[in-house]
Amino acid sequence: MPVLISSLVGSPDVFNYIFEQGWENTPAGWYEIDQFYRDWNNGLYEWGLGARTDVNDPTSCEILENVDPSNTTKIMRSHFPRGTYGTASGFSMEGELRGNYDEIYLTYNVRFKEGFQFVDGGKFPGLGGGKIVVPNPPSGDQGFVCVAMWENTGNIQSYIYHQDQKSEYGEGGRWGDFVIKPGEWVNITMRVVMNDPGQANGIFEAFINGELAFSKSTYRFRSNSGLATHKIIFHSFFGGSGSQYAAERDEYIDFDQFTAFTYNDNIDVPRGHQASSPGRTLILPNKPYDDNEWRNGLSANALSAKSIQVKWIDYPFRKSYTLERRSENEETFTSVGNFSYGTNSTVISGLEPSTNYFFRLKTDTGEETIIAQATTQDPLPSAIPTNLRSVSVTKNQINIAWNDVSNNELGFELQKSVGDESNFVTIKKTAANVSTYNDLSLLPNTNYYYKIRSFNEFAESAYTPVLLVKTLSLTPPVAPSNLTSASISENSVTLNWKDNSNNESQFEIEQSTSGTSGFTKVGTVNLNITSFKVNSLSNQSSYFFRIRAINEDGISNYSNVVEVKTLAPQPPPDPQFVNFTNVGKYAVTINWKDNSVNETGFQVEQSSNPTTGFSMIFSTKANVTSINAGSLSPNKVYYFRIRAFNNNGYSNYTAVNSVNTLSLTPPQAPGNLFVTGVTQTAITINWKDNSTNEKGFHVERSTSSGVGFSLISIPGANVTSFNTYNLTPNTTYYFRVSAFNDDGSSKYSSEISVKTLIVPVPSKPEYLRTVNPDSNAVVLVWEDKSVNETGFEIERSSSRDSGYVLNLKSWSECYYI
Repeated sequence: MPVLISSLVGSPDVFNYIFEQGWENTPAGWYEIDQFYRDWNNGLYEWGLGARTDVNDPTSCEILENVDPSNTTKIMRSHFPRGTYGTASGFSMEGELRGNYDEIYLTYNVRFKEGFQFVDGGKFPGLGGGKIVVPNPPSGDQGFVCVAMWENTGNIQSYIYHQDQKSEYGEGGRWGDFVIKPGEWVNITMRVVMNDPGQANGIFEAFINGELAFSKSTYRFRSNSGLATHKIIFHSFFGGSGSQYAAERDEYIDFDQFTAFTYNDNIDVPRGHQASSPGRTLILPNKPYDDNEWRNGLSANALSAKSIQVKWIDYPFRKSYTLERRSENEETFTSVGNFSYGTNSTVISGLEPSTNYFFRLKTDTGEETIIAQATTQDPLPSAIPTNLRSVSVTKNQINIAWNDVSNNELGFELQKSVGDESNFVTIKKTAANVSTYNDLSLLPNTNYYYKIRSFNEFAESAYTPVLLVKTLSLTPPVAPSNLTSASISENSVTLNWKDNSNNESQFEIEQSTSGTSGFTKVGTVNLNITSFKVNSLSNQSSYFFRIRAINEDGISNYSNVVEVKTLAPQPPPDPQFVNFTNVGKYAVTINWKDNSVNETGFQVEQSSNPTTGFSMIFSTKANVTSINAGSLSPNKVYYFRIRAFNNNGYSNYTAVNSVNTLSLTPPQAPGNLFVTGVTQTAITINWKDNSTNEKGFHVERSTSSGVGFSLISIPGANVTSFNTYNLTPNTTYYFRVSAFNDDGSSKYSSEISVKTLIVPVPSKPEYLRTVNPDSNAVVLVWEDKSVNETGFEIERSSSRDSGYVLNLKSWSECYYI
């Protein structure tokens, strides 16, 4: 179980202790009500528990002593009878801290009964200030509560009442992945930092067994500085206020070592509104620190003739130590190193053998240990290695191993002699603790002798007994056999043979024009390959071939010799028709398979008859396997055949194959020609697009039905309307439309006739009169009553009733209004 302080006496100058309760001064037995008050600074019963006048019943708590062998202190056990929940069982108490704290830690130990059933959760003790009314969030002037709750899974979460909570019953927050293990003690520590009044910078942090498990730094616990942490919320019960939280059987929880504290100013820990960094580990107030235990805890132990290990006990919250030493031949201590807190041992090397050394340790704050003494060991040679042996042997390598049975060697010296034991030389000096060596670049079938010894700074050991190892002999491969020829052509042949060896790296193929001499290498193949094709031979010629196997150990004998006579020149083999692709109205692609390696090219012939009339349309180069035949007619059957050729002749034709070119597909005629707009000089016509493949439309117009049409517009694809302008008023026009594409034009649509509108006669002007006449001119004025006139005609006469003529030239000085 994590042990916290049991007394404040003798604790190091690290913590400011505010409150401590471990029940060491409380008698064992049922927890009496007056004991409650005394142990918790006359704190108040909380949440109605004061109505229970008998706290000694089995639903309450008891003080136990010597509960298990690992715990000799007293603990408090809280009982939860089956069916109970809420404050009707367990305990609910306030422990006054007798002060207000803007930052404070609370730590305690807790253990759940073996097999404890968590049901739907329950409450842990914590910290608080002021007074709250449940449910609903407290105001910033009322109070706050920072406690914890176990979940039905055994996880732990925060249970915080503050003014920004979203729920009626506090705000949660899981403490990582930790799960309570019933029957095992766990330490819980909480840190509460008050927010600046009205600011959301309050901190609540939780630590499990000293490890940071939860941290949040945005709480608003208060709105004024008068509210701070001043009490321990000392309660624990199942729930929740509903029966679904009730204990399903009699349960209990053990508590111990409640301590409220802060860290002294000289200790480097997060303070104020500085949240803890992830991974922070607390050093908690342990049992009263025994300075004598630390002072007497320095020890020294010789590891060898040159080294001593020094150990000590960590002194909490000291930042560093200085280790000093002197030998028996020195009068003063000198520093041998500085060590940070958390280090508790070191090894001092480079010492003199058989010498007394003295050590002492000092802290950065001046504390000093007793002097520890140790004597380095006497100088001893390292032990003779044992079991010198070979672990693998090849023709040119021997791998050696031995047993290292010493603990003070600096290394090993390996010697070798070749052929006999008369000329040993050192071939390797290894470092300490090495126990293998690979000896390379050796001769095959040769005896090698080895011996080894260890050494240190004081002496060498004796050599081991001599080890004899013989490298393996050379093993050239067995000769191949049954060399035969196959696939003979005019300029090549394929050779096949039987592989009789299992260690060849290659086969060499040799060629000659004589069966007994003049052989030259024409190729090599890798191991396990049993065929080879020889090219670039002359036609109608005799050649002789033989092969042999090769490896790093040598060369095999030759195989049998095989004679090959190349063939006379041959025309190429027949090609094979594959298919037609890209079949169109005017062209098609012809594909075939090239079955020859000696063609000069291919001839492609075409006919409109399957048996006669073929003519060559293409002569290709070698290795071509497709051509595009063009200039064909739509919707017509064509026949094709192919043959290969070279200087020696022609292959047979392929079978005759036919293909039908695609038909022309002019678009369908447009329909439903109709008029959507008519004026005196313009007409808008529309039509229905009945095709999906037109490139556009031809719009034609005439002033007579059925004859005299002329093209007036070519709208693009998918257009279905056209506006024609500059027409003559009161005139009948005839229209028709056709669609077109690359394959032709459709039929015309039905004819439609449309008459342009009549231009109306303008209204006559009125109120003609003269203005300011003189002897030479007169000004005429009238009112314009029309909106569509082109102009006005002015007539004059010397008689009122007749003789008017249109003559404006002599009126050039007049103006008209």
